[in-house]
Amino acid sequence: MRSTCPVSAIMLLALLGLLAGCAQVRVGTIPPPAPTAKLRVYVQPVTVHPSGTGTRGHFNKSQEEFSQATFRRVQKILNETGIYEVAPWPQVRAVLGDQEIAPHRWRQNDWELARKVGRALHADYVLITERGYAGMKYWQMILFNLQSGKKFEFMDHAAQLVKGDFRQIVRQSFQKIFTQAKGDMLAVAVRKGRLAPVEPLPREPARVAPPTDEEPPEEPEALEPEPEISGKPRVVVYDLDTTERLRVASLIVTEALREEFHRSGRFTIVNRQDLKRAMDEMKLGESGLLEEGKALRLGKWLAANQSVSGRLAPLGNLLVLQARRTDLETAGIMAAASLRCREGQEEDLLAGLPELVQNLSGK
Repeated sequence: MRSTCPVSAIMLLALLGLLAGCAQVRVGTIPPPAPTAKLRVYVQPVTVHPSGTGTRGHFNKSQEEFSQATFRRVQKILNETGIYEVAPWPQVRAVLGDQEIAPHRWRQNDWELARKVGRALHADYVLITERGYAGMKYWQMILFNLQSGKKFEFMDHAAQLVKGDFRQIVRQSFQKIFTQAKGDMLAVAVRKGRLAPVEPLPREPARVAPPTDEEPPEEPEALEPEPEISGKPRVVVYDLDTTERLRVASLIVTEALREEFHRSGRFTIVNRQDLKRAMDEMKLGESGLLEEGKALRLGKWLAANQSVSGRLAPLGNLLVLQARRTDLETAGIMAAASLRCREGQEEDLLAGLPELVQNLSGK
């Protein structure tokens, strides 16, 4: 009588498990969303940890808890910029259903599955947020342009990255990605802006008006001035005025300009979150700074000494950026500068920002 071979049985079970893990993931479709110039982003959180460590592995939260928390954080951070439109979670579920997808399936062939899902969601980009353990904990963000295939990534193994404020971890990580991808994003935003439905245009460019005696009703309490660091002036960089078709592109350039002023080391820059909070509390819309005196009051509310404002506008087949730095005490213009680039060569505009900031800084 023949005895069964335990090795063969084990191999058979392993093969069956492998085949189950290789079962094809079904990717559905959804109708195209309404056209917009915003960059549509599909966010996919992933956890990678050694087998046999359970659903939580080396982390406090399970993959499901991590996915939900990460998606909410990333969606909030990206949506509040005005640049991005995150594909909503119900649409992601409509495309993937209730399938449980193993982490290694996402990582196969350079995240091919995530890119496939992103295309099904009509996204411009897929943003992968990955936490993992490979001898030590790590955090990674990867951004793919789904049309060109360009890839941008940031990874950190620092222990404080895992233990720190998760909101700040996500925000700072995406800022690193933005620094790499801003030229690519600008080109996509300009292209999408040409195809977006026509909207009413702003009447006039933003101005910093002279002081006015008019007092705003129930003005919120101003921020406490921060101590100046080595005599650095505190500067608020306002969103550039522009046409509606270039609205998203102008926000990308504004963020890059804010980044460049910070990098110069000569100024303390008001962050966008404080600026947005102030505009909300003063009940200013996107065009609120066009009104007489509002920009001056907003700058003072933010405890800023100076402001940077300007306009991004088309001129034939050119894009022209004009900017100025203003003293918020006197409303006097301290410096002005401009840049231009040809359509389709938007990265040249970003490449010129260091020189623009140098000119605006009075160097």
